[in-house]
Amino acid sequence: MDIDVSDLQVVVLDNVKKMWSNEFVRELFNKTLQIKFDGYDSVYGSNVISVDKIDFFGTHIIVCYKNGTKLEPIFAFKSATMKRCHEFLHAFPAVSLVKRDGNYLCNQNLQYLLDDIKNRGEEVSYESSLSQSILVRKNKTIKVKQLIHEVTMMLAVSYHKSYGIENMLACGVIEVKTNKFFQKMGLSDLCKDSYFKQTDINDNLVSLMYTKKFSDEALLYAMKYRNLWDDRLTFSPEREISSDAEASFLKSA
Repeated sequence: MDIDVSDLQVVVLDNVKKMWSNEFVRELFNKTLQIKFDGYDSVYGSNVISVDKIDFFGTHIIVCYKNGTKLEPIFAFKSATMKRCHEFLHAFPAVSLVKRDGNYLCNQNLQYLLDDIKNRGEEVSYESSLSQSILVRKNKTIKVKQLIHEVTMMLAVSYHKSYGIENMLACGVIEVKTNKFFQKMGLSDLCKDSYFKQTDINDNLVSLMYTKKFSDEALLYAMKYRNLWDDRLTFSPEREISSDAEASFLKSA
């Protein structure tokens, strides 16, 4: 499957619960969940559920393939900020994950970090559920693989800068090498005791990783694909249709 950057459309779905009356949001959200179901089934096992409450109040950053007037998700991840978790009375996912599966030292280091972030008056997010569509994963060329690699880094940088989120946490899965990808993006192990088996992905070994400064490589890709981010479609309760481009797209869909 050959894909060029001109075939792509970035969409941000924010706080889907409050957007549920929007038919376009519901349709794209359901398509996005499907690629997560399919992706997690193939990698971690059919008993793994890649959806939780955060999917409904968090932020989904989605890359879609433009198929005429339709958008087909081919890659996505979700993000939850500390502020949004507090708003919806939900534990910050990194905290609950480490309490359940991590060790004492990892939990202690995480609490030190979160306290420091709070004292600095900064925001932090936890990114998870990175998924690619089965069609793309099985049929992508080296060119498409590199394009997705570069665009994913751009999305992380641009999302954090645009939304004023200074700090990022994520778990890198050792077997599928997302930890190596996160390292290239500028993340590092939170501490020497950041490795643990994550129960809800069938005890796959992961490392809790952190950054407040993205790598030069990631920043380069953010510049390279700046137009792709600037032309994104954003749907949130605060700005349901945020530009003339979005209004025009919905009218043609």
